[in-house]
Amino acid sequence: RFQSRLKYVSDKDIGKITKKEIMQILDPIYKNKKYALLKDLFYFIRSLFRFARDRGITDNILFCDTQLKNLYKIPKSGGYSYISANADLRLLIKFIMNYPHQIGVKNALIFGLLTGLRSSNVRNLTYEHLKIDDDGEYYLLFPQDENKVKSNGDEYLGLPKEVGKWLESIKTKPSLFFANTEGNILSEATLVKALRQYTPLVGNNGIVFHSFRIILSTFCNDNLADNGLIPEIIERTIFHRVRGVAGVYNKATNIKNTRKVLTWWLGYLKGLGFKF
Repeated sequence: RFQSRLKYVSDKDIGKITKKEIMQILDPIYKNKKYALLKDLFYFIRSLFRFARDRGITDNILFCDTQLKNLYKIPKSGGYSYISANADLRLLIKFIMNYPHQIGVKNALIFGLLTGLRSSNVRNLTYEHLKIDDDGEYYLLFPQDENKVKSNGDEYLGLPKEVGKWLESIKTKPSLFFANTEGNILSEATLVKALRQYTPLVGNNGIVFHSFRIILSTFCNDNLADNGLIPEIIERTIFHRVRGVAGVYNKATNIKNTRKVLTWWLGYLKGLGFKF
């Protein structure tokens, strides 16, 4: 990212970078309506300044507490597109399984479909997140500061054993599960671009990575009579804000319930042609 998007400031002391220089990088992206790229780059820049501040590298607090909405007026999308028909889901599965380009992108798309995790959680997933309990069962642990909904605390996601073993099988160096060709974190824009090539049978393609969350929730909720799930644990699985009794599940219960959701979902996807 430094070489491609931040080359004009990449060699400067972070304490000497000015707001004007950053805006000269962000403004053309906004002008070209590349809103996903704009968000991805803005939050990356903000994280850099926060890291430098917290480590005492500089007292330049530029962008540390800045909100993107205060810089740009990004139009609302009207909600994320999703699919709800088996025929379209079958087509999406086929598209992902046959994705011909970067293997890191393909595997990230597979994992996003299997888990409904947010893009940031998938793109930043490392070997440290993957855990195995005493019974040999797999789960993921996301510390509170890595989650969008901080009030939920640390998030635990139980994985079907087959998914955990698949993650183990794709381990490479560095420690990212879904790195780009240079071994770095995939960008949001890369995943958006990859999914543009998918076309549903009905309507136009508007699927983005976040759509996987809605797709998982839609199919799980539409099949409650058959899968034995309840809406609360489906919400817990995709890390939505959880209130009331459902919000105080202990670690073991969270792992067990979320694994139940993802195990049913994996079976459903297999029934439509999914294979690792």
